[in-house]
Amino acid sequence: MNRTRRLIAGIIIAGVATFASAGIAVAQTTTPSNPGAPTGQTKANRCDKAKDRLTQLDAARVKSEQRLDQLNKAIADAKAHHRDDLVKRLEARRDQVQKRHDRVVDLITKIHARCGV
Repeated sequence: MNRTRRLIAGIIIAGVATFASAGIAVAQTTTPSNPGAPTGQTKANRCDKAKDRLTQLDAARVKSEQRLDQLNKAIADAKAHHRDDLVKRLEARRDQVQKRHDRVVDLITKIHARCGV
């Protein structure tokens, strides 16, 4: 029993060592030629794509602003009618829309700063 355990442990150790050394060898031979360079895209290509997205992002910004106005009116109406449960749900939804709006505005600002639009 003890002898078979030693034999199995030896086989496992030899197998792990073989696969580990093969993995190290493969990793050493497949280094990128220029690791700091962007892969396939230049700054001009990224800015062109970002500029194309600006119209979509601006539309999303306008839509979220309209939705925030609607939610603020609905919250005011619910408060006027003393509907605390509804106010709580509407405020949670408004917070979600506000976070989405902030992300879109930040992205638009980053595109303007990066690409000089």
